[in-house]
Amino acid sequence: MVDDGLIQEAERPDGTDARQKYYAASELGRAVVAAELDRLEVLMAVARRDVLAPGRS
Repeated sequence: MVDDGLIQEAERPDGTDARQKYYAASELGRAVVAAELDRLEVLMAVARRDVLAPGRS
């Protein structure tokens, strides 16, 4: 995910183990998550319409 630019290393919070690395979503990563949420919302709308409540509009 780092190589793809989706996350980047973040500062280590105070009082945490210095051996651990911390990561945060990059701007690109947040945009990818937003696009995936949009895609999943469409899929859920179709499921609600066609699978969960067939014959109901």
